[in-house]
Amino acid sequence: MPKSKDGNASPPGRGTETLDYICAMLRELRVLAHGDRADMLSYLIEMAYVEASDLMREQAQGENSVQTSSRSETKPPE
Repeated sequence: MPKSKDGNASPPGRGTETLDYICAMLRELRVLAHGDRADMLSYLIEMAYVEASDLMREQAQGENSVQTSSRSETKPPE
């Protein structure tokens, strides 16, 4: 994974790729928190995961509607 200026790993791309990366990291963090029986932390990480998943779904639906509307605009008149 590429490194940012501060030396931290930087997430790939933008949009759904970034959210997918965030979800993957949150899944790993939740497993670690759950393993240490940090129940509240595990819960908060899970809520962040749900929010990121919802955003991914919304972006995917938005991209699908843009593709659908652009296809309908390019149809020849009947």
